[in-house]
Amino acid sequence: MTPAGENGLTAFLAALAIVDITLMIVALILLRRLRLVTGQYRLLMQGPSGSDLDAVLRRFASDLDGSLRRLAALEQLRAADRAQIEKCVQRVGVVRFSAFSDTGSDLSFTAAFLNEQGDGVVLTSLFGRDQSRTYAKPIHGAQSTYVLTDEEKSAIASAMASGPTAPH
Repeated sequence: MTPAGENGLTAFLAALAIVDITLMIVALILLRRLRLVTGQYRLLMQGPSGSDLDAVLRRFASDLDGSLRRLAALEQLRAADRAQIEKCVQRVGVVRFSAFSDTGSDLSFTAAFLNEQGDGVVLTSLFGRDQSRTYAKPIHGAQSTYVLTDEEKSAIASAMASGPTAPH
C-alpha cells in the first residue's frame, strides 16, 4: 500500500472509532433513560398497597358499582320519605275572635291543621262566660263537606299560605 492509501485508511479507521465511541455514549445515555422510565412505569403500575394498577382499577370499579347501588337505594328512601311527609301536617293557620258579644279579648279561636295537599282538620273553640265548646271539621283539598264559618275559611286560607315551598 502506498502512504497515501495508508493515510486514508487511518483517517477512515479514526473516523469509524469516533463514530463507534459516540454511538456507545448515546447507547449508555439511552440505557440510563430506559431504566428511569422502567422504574417510573413500575411505580405507576403498582398501587399503594403493592398491588398492580389493574387490581386497583378493578377495586375502584367495584366500589363505584356499590356506591351507585347505595345511591339508588337512598333515592328510593328519599321518594318514600317525601310521599310520607306530604301527608304530615305542614300548614297551620290560627284565627282568634270574640264569639259572643258578652265576652272580650278574642278568647275563641279557629285553628286549621293541613298537609301539603290541604287535607286535615279545622278546630273551632267557642269561649263563652258559662261554657266553652269545641268543634272539629274534616278538610279535603282546603274544602269541607260541612258549612265553614268565615273564621274557619280564614284559618284555612292562612294555613294554605303558610308551610313548605320546597320543590319535590
